[in-house]
Amino acid sequence: MALNAFYYLGKEGLTLEVGSKILDQLSKEELAKLLACKMPKWMRIAVNAIERAHPVDLT
Repeated sequence: MALNAFYYLGKEGLTLEVGSKILDQLSKEELAKLLACKMPKWMRIAVNAIERAHPVDLT
């Protein structure tokens, strides 16, 4: 679902604030799956930046 939201928002709409709110709604398992899945390069860069700005402990 988060992946669909990122696609819908697009490069311009996926800000740190919006992305953080989306990632905050995910469980640790869902976040791990999201980080492991294939996605466009622009999305990977954005997700990694959001995760670095608001790290989540996956352990």
